[in-house]
Amino acid sequence: MNSKRLRSGIIYLLLVLALGAFLYSSLVRRPASNVSDETIASVATLVRNGNVKSIEINGDRLSVATLDGDEIQSRIETDAGLVETLRALGITPEQLAKVDISVANPQFWDTWSGVLIAILPLVLL
Repeated sequence: MNSKRLRSGIIYLLLVLALGAFLYSSLVRRPASNVSDETIASVATLVRNGNVKSIEINGDRLSVATLDGDEIQSRIETDAGLVETLRALGITPEQLAKVDISVANPQFWDTWSGVLIAILPLVLL
């Protein structure tokens, strides 16, 4: 009976540690930086004027690097692609060709958090 209590205690300890690690990695604020939040229309205006060096897509978030070294963040709709959105806002293919567009690799917790949350109730049984 004592080994069963020890085993369940270890399981609960591991679950608490995993939950703490998850919360720390996803909810802890990043250090404040001079990154401004802009609308996708503002990003389109910058692309149209030739002021954008690169755009990195991470899910629905955009990280835009301008030619003067500023960093801008924006968002796009999850079911619409960036190129289609910018084309709908009047950006020509020639203007898009001047911008380096890349897609970031998903983070570990972005990929596995849904799977782990689905499996966790089965582990507890």
